[in-house]
Amino acid sequence: MKTTDKKSSGFTLVELIVVIAILGILAAVAVPRLAGIRSVAEERVCVANRKTVKRMYSAFLVENGIDHEDEDSHEEESPREEVPWL
Repeated sequence: MKTTDKKSSGFTLVELIVVIAILGILAAVAVPRLAGIRSVAEERVCVANRKTVKRMYSAFLVENGIDHEDEDSHEEESPREEVPWL
């Protein structure tokens, strides 16, 4: 007959609570940061789409011989500062 030692039968409740607490802390730190990165990425996609539309509009004007000066052609392309961690 096999006898099992009580100490080697599994994890204690304290060990499990500590691991769950550590995972919770890591999730609390990671989730807001990932959300911030996603919003920056979405903003960059919008800027890229805006540039593409401007180029397509300019090409349309040239192809059709239309003379038109853009009112906001002197503004900066991206008024937001670059994010240093990306």
